Amino acid sequence: IYIGGGNTQRLKDRLTEDGDNIGKLTEYINNDGSVYGGSAGAILLGKTILTAPEVSPGDDNGIDLLGGMSVACHFGTSSGLSEAAVA
Repeated sequence: IYIGGGNTQRLKDRLTEDGDNIGKLTEYINNDGSVYGGSAGAILLGKTILTAPEVSPGDDNGIDLLGGMSVACHFGTSSGLSEAAVA
């Protein structure tokens, strides 16, 4: 399964608005399915989606399929992320 990029919050909202898609995705992975996330899709697989610049604190939990780690895509001097945000 490929989960593409874009706006991380909108992607999460789309996955959760139509039933238990996150539960189905988790079950798929637990049954040896492969998932690749590009940009926002990768961020969504982590513990929090606060590493995305368009996300505000609140409903900021990711799917948490990376052993408690979060993903900081496009990390660099212009990302706006502090070390605390990715620790």
